[in-house]
Amino acid sequence: MGKIMEKFTDSVARKIWNQMEEEQRKCKESKIQTITEKQIKEFGESLYETEHSDNTIQRYCQEVRKFMEFLDGRVPEKQLFVEYRDLEKKQYNVRSVNVKISAINAYFVWSKRPELKMHFLKIQKKAFISEKRQLSSEEFSRLLTVAQKKSSQRLYMLLQVLVSTGIRISELPFITVESVEQGEAEISLKGKTRSVKFQNELRKNILEYCRKNKIESGYIFRTRNGKAVDRSNVYHEMKKLCEKAGVEKEKVFPHNMRHLFARIFYHTEQNLAHLADVLGHSSIETTRIYVAETIDTYEKILEKMKFPVQVNRNGSEKQKDHRIYILW
Repeated sequence: MGKIMEKFTDSVARKIWNQMEEEQRKCKESKIQTITEKQIKEFGESLYETEHSDNTIQRYCQEVRKFMEFLDGRVPEKQLFVEYRDLEKKQYNVRSVNVKISAINAYFVWSKRPELKMHFLKIQKKAFISEKRQLSSEEFSRLLTVAQKKSSQRLYMLLQVLVSTGIRISELPFITVESVEQGEAEISLKGKTRSVKFQNELRKNILEYCRKNKIESGYIFRTRNGKAVDRSNVYHEMKKLCEKAGVEKEKVFPHNMRHLFARIFYHTEQNLAHLADVLGHSSIETTRIYVAETIDTYEKILEKMKFPVQVNRNGSEKQKDHRIYILW
């Protein structure tokens, strides 16, 4: 009788233990699949604390919400991730999908479930950029001329600052009267700090602009309410210049001014590592994207090059020059 009771007790204990484990598993799963506005808000706050931009915070929270709507209460698992990723691929390009994945991965890292991170889609690196996207120095000059004629003094000055310093549009609040007077601005974003110098001529022009507009301290580029201008303000103002300047709208957006600065700097300095420091890049691979040329530019460079072998009209090779010149 005692042995029977012992076996019965063991069986009940094992059953209770299994039930407890099952409850714990369900509890874990419920935490994974259930996201509240409070949790999303906390995730956004953590991004703010790590100095992510307002645009990034808004985009990441939006993507997490969208992903959880897709899950519709289901427990996140690899097969569902693949299904979601494939669904997004049908609607968006690879880079856009990777931004979405980056947002979702950031959430899982924040929620201490890094094992749920998705793999990014592979991107075939292009040797050249599209002619439709590259803004030339001549086109930039035309934009400046139109801005000046339209009496858009703030935009006229702002364009010069972006192209002459290579700063991001989100870094404009660091361009203050005090920083220009000192000759350099200290920019601190995303846990990194770098100094941005002002050319003497640019510095004089900015200070003259401040004097005319009675800006004595703080933000130089501000809205009527005194707040620093943001990307949306600048983006729409830039687009308005395109038609009169004869420049394709696809080429005119704030970040493309940074790309123009990078190409001018690189063609002058020919030092990719130095350019990476100036732009605030952690990786030179990122900087390479900024100095990529169009296929048209590549063809022109080839035409300027002198190779050591010249082919005669009869088809035979003739040694002409042992040096190779690359003329920029």
